[in-house]
Amino acid sequence: MKWPSKEEVDNIDMQEILNRVSDREGYKMYIDMPAGEEHYKLLVWISNQFVKKTLVEVGVYKGFSGCALSHNIENKVTGFDIVDNISCELPSNYTFIVGDVLLQENLIKQSPFLMYDTNHDGVHEKLFYEWLIKINYSGIILFDDIHLNQEMRYFWKSIKHKKEDISHIGHHSGTGVVWM
Repeated sequence: MKWPSKEEVDNIDMQEILNRVSDREGYKMYIDMPAGEEHYKLLVWISNQFVKKTLVEVGVYKGFSGCALSHNIENKVTGFDIVDNISCELPSNYTFIVGDVLLQENLIKQSPFLMYDTNHDGVHEKLFYEWLIKINYSGIILFDDIHLNQEMRYFWKSIKHKKEDISHIGHHSGTGVVWM
């Protein structure tokens, strides 16, 4: 995948996603932030690189990334989390599941793109990455917050597959892509 320029990402219109987000908690301002500060515009761009595919999000939190990944309505997006904290209106092509993604091997293997954004302790990320190796996953994984703390930097450094740090068009605390 050839990544877009920062300017291309910054020019993405986020109004549709902004309309889905309630601002009760003061999070709405993050949705339209420039590439390199927040990753939502990059996720919209990524959603448009796939057609009629199932994309998977692990770690949903408020649901904003899911709204961005669901931008291309020809795709289906499935999000997993262990709790429901969603504070936005999810699109009709998005399915939210409270539960363990590790029980969804078939779904994961069918998805050409995974986004992983959970604990940021390096431990959960490593376990997920090793599980993907074990099940012979083939696709692209986006790991969020790869520079957030020492544990995440160690995890990122430990990855043996082809990888690229695309933080300049992603999230200020690090966005890494792995090809498996």
